[in-house]
Amino acid sequence: MEWLMRVFLGVVVRRSGLEISERVQDAARRSLPFADGRGGVDSWASGDRQAQVFTWSNEPVQPDRPLLQRQGEDKAVFGFSGYTIGQPLDAELLLRGEPLGRQGGVWSAIGGSDGGVVSLTCASGAESVFYAETPELLVVGNRALLVHLVADPSGPHHDPVGLASIISAGYAVTDRSSFEGVRALRPATAVRLTPSGGLSVAPVEFAAEPLPLAEALRASVEPLRAAGEQVQLGLTGGRDSRLIVALLRAADVSVSTRTSGLPDDPDVIVATEVAAALGVPHRVTPPMGATVAESQVTVDVQGRLKEAVVLADGMLTGYDRVGRIDDVYKPAMNPFGGSGGEILRGYYAGAVKDPSDPAAVLTYMRGRLFGSAKRLTRDTRAAFEADAQVWLTDAERTGAAALEDFYVVQRTGRWTGAARGSASIGSLAQRPYLDHEVVRSVRAVSLAERMSERLIAELLDDLAPQLRNVRFAGRRWKFDESAPLDPRQREAWDARAPVIGAHGDQASFNWRLDLPEVRAELVSVVMDAPAAFWQIADRRRVEEMVLSERPSNRQEVMRTWHLATVAAALSNDFWASADSRLLPATSELTAPVPNALPPAAPSSGDRLRSLARRVRDRVRR
Repeated sequence: MEWLMRVFLGVVVRRSGLEISERVQDAARRSLPFADGRGGVDSWASGDRQAQVFTWSNEPVQPDRPLLQRQGEDKAVFGFSGYTIGQPLDAELLLRGEPLGRQGGVWSAIGGSDGGVVSLTCASGAESVFYAETPELLVVGNRALLVHLVADPSGPHHDPVGLASIISAGYAVTDRSSFEGVRALRPATAVRLTPSGGLSVAPVEFAAEPLPLAEALRASVEPLRAAGEQVQLGLTGGRDSRLIVALLRAADVSVSTRTSGLPDDPDVIVATEVAAALGVPHRVTPPMGATVAESQVTVDVQGRLKEAVVLADGMLTGYDRVGRIDDVYKPAMNPFGGSGGEILRGYYAGAVKDPSDPAAVLTYMRGRLFGSAKRLTRDTRAAFEADAQVWLTDAERTGAAALEDFYVVQRTGRWTGAARGSASIGSLAQRPYLDHEVVRSVRAVSLAERMSERLIAELLDDLAPQLRNVRFAGRRWKFDESAPLDPRQREAWDARAPVIGAHGDQASFNWRLDLPEVRAELVSVVMDAPAAFWQIADRRRVEEMVLSERPSNRQEVMRTWHLATVAAALSNDFWASADSRLLPATSELTAPVPNALPPAAPSSGDRLRSLARRVRDRVRR
């Protein structure tokens, strides 16, 4: 397996003689979320300099792993970001636009030749690619702000409709980015830039049929077995991480598990039972993103918002943890997890009560698209709804299949892609469910079979039959919802009753949603937003929600995170100056937490506690 953290950029110059090197260097300096050049910089140009490729890395310099691979006496160049399993990506097929063979891993690739530049995404789309077109340039790359600043050095200029998506849903629900003129490439899609033909986008063709799903899953973890190192896995009370730990055990991969939360959280209770049944080590840690000491929790709300803007270019709500700014890349680290597993269950199609009902499908799709759209200005909402209409049209035409497609393209490709691209500044995570060949294999299985949950249940039975009667958090298998009539079967069915907590299957304490001090900090960010924010968000409706004296519910606090992320982006011009972009945030606040919170290491010292008190006092005033 080959791992590479690369920021890459391809440019085709449409006006002969236009020099772009200085423009590219300045855009990189202003947009890279790590110190420029730490792991090396490389570039290539065609003979006439109309096609150019650039790359940067946060990795330690590795002479045997060049940033760009040259071919044919420097006539062509190839690079990728992410990780591959099995045979390396075939650069010649990529450059010629021919069908690709099987290629495991999570990756995106770029190639350049005299004919132009081509870039493509894998089947999950979880290594993102963005592109832009101007009268002078065609630009493609895997960082949205970098692409934008090369296309338009006078930026950043925000896209109100793109940011409306973040306010409404917390992530991008169309191909728009945060920046004017920059679009995202869909999964398993290639964009080709040529001086004569311009910019064209088309699906990637594959020469080989998908593997059987069980075989693809085993191949996705085979490098871990060969490495012989222990895997650290986050384990919850749901289906997906349970299947991953079963897969690792069946593949003879050493694994230890952990669950974040309180002792009475459904995830903690069930994960402990799963680990015990499989005989794997398990530990419980405090809620993630917080420092806990002496019945106090210290969190950095403003820092989290900055990370979402700087690392995810404002395309993912700050509610979701995305990584550390200017983090030192750790090539030996192998983060591992089970995100993206909902695809095995046909999400979002599987989440609809009656996926055969056209009205139910449309209602669910509208909920995913327009969760907080009523807090947009009238003009922005109209433009946003027009932009997202393509998904409603698909839902009317193909029914539940449109929901499954929306999940892969937007929730996996854009939400997970933004989170993955952000976290990869520190390390590249292996995600079997996002593996190119796994996604191809899953999508070859009928949607009806996946929605019934039979597919994942049968995989679990084959890999770990000892888990058959271990309960879940929140809800049963869909096919196990009705009680059996046979009294002997009824006893086992009762024992599988799902674990329900104070908030269903959710954690009993979530500092991002449950601390009044956190909400107050978010509200202060929103209310201090610049005029550009209020051209997107409806001030009256926003104030009605965030300034209300009635108790706020968790859904409203979640939506306040969305609002605050966009407000922070616009207030700081996406932190697109070279200096402020890399400055760490120091705005922690401290608040009391429930006595049940498990103890952790001591806080970072008197200086931070003093700072936290000052921030808290400011928020309360």
